[in-house]
Amino acid sequence: MAASMSLPKPFIPFDDPNAELETVGGKGANLVKLSIGGFEVPNGFLIPTSVYQAFVRSNGVDTVISQILEESGDESDPQALENSSSRIRSAFASRSIDEDLSSSLDVALRWLGSRPVAVRSSATAEDLPDLSFAGQQDTYLNVVAPEAAA
Repeated sequence: MAASMSLPKPFIPFDDPNAELETVGGKGANLVKLSIGGFEVPNGFLIPTSVYQAFVRSNGVDTVISQILEESGDESDPQALENSSSRIRSAFASRSIDEDLSSSLDVALRWLGSRPVAVRSSATAEDLPDLSFAGQQDTYLNVVAPEAAA
């Protein structure tokens, strides 16, 4: 962590006791528990669900998802589900984060230092005591440029 720099809002450090499953997802909540519990956890930060929700709304992805799901047809057809999933992923990939968030992300990555980082996605319905959705989220290793994390 860069000593002279503080982590910008809206990001949440791994040692924040106020981070909850609903705001940081399953992996995030577990990293916070480990960090607070004294386990060695590499320095990092969490992007709260409110940022995801704002991105989806401001880019109209919520409308696109609703439309795709309405058009998807047979929910028992694996190929139809795969096609819908691909279209939804494309909708996310074709959008950009706003300039303020991009600037904050750049500062947050510099807050971590100059070493490569891992970027993990999480969900509020994973890593629960009685449910697991292992392998359904993305992981990017050795991210070195801020634009690669966006």
